[in-house]
This record gives sequence, structure tokens and C-alpha cells, in this order.
Amino acid sequence: MGQDKQATFKALSSLLASKNVKELPLENSKYVIFSDLHFGDGGKSDDFRDNVNALMTALPYYNDRGHTLILLGDIEELWQFDLPTIAKRYKNRSYRYMKSYGNDRFYRVFGNHDI
Repeated sequence: MGQDKQATFKALSSLLASKNVKELPLENSKYVIFSDLHFGDGGKSDDFRDNVNALMTALPYYNDRGHTLILLGDIEELWQFDLPTIAKRYKNRSYRYMKSYGNDRFYRVFGNHDI
């Protein structure tokens, strides 16, 4: 195994052994997972802007049916836009619907574009 693979294996093994890792139940559970949304400012460079209506249809649909929402990285496009600009664009729609799942049915995993 190369050095990079060894380092990655060691880091992932350490993470898995951590008490901070949450295991989600599979039996009698329903999940909806969205990844790589890349929210921007709503302008031409915002890769998400043409998908907002699809997300606004999906979020309430799955929430009403008791699904747990998992956002799997790169929700905001912070490589191109600043967070206040993104939040101004999406807070009254996308973020509001995401928050409606509540703390017990909403998980977020951060990705490299979320940093």
C-alpha cells in the first residue's frame, strides 16, 4: 500500500473508531440524500440555480413522508461565492425547507467546496 493510501486508511480507521461517528439505523428508516448542490448567488455562474425548483418540490415531499434528510457534501459553492451572498439567495426557500426536517431528521456532511 502506498503512503497516501496508508495515511487515508489510518485516518478513516481513526474516524470510524471515534465517538463522533453516528450510525444511522437501516431497518424501518427512510433517507433522502442530496450531494453536490453547489448553491451560488443565483447568477449565471450558479450551477444550482436551474435546479432550485426540483429541490423545492423534493424537500417537502420527502419530509411529509418521514424521510431523514442527508446532505452529502458541497452544498454551498464557497470556492466561487461568499456565504452571506449564498444565504441571501437561498435562505427563504432551500435553507428553510431543509431546517423543517428538524435536528432529529437532518444531517450534513461537509465537502471540500463547503470549506
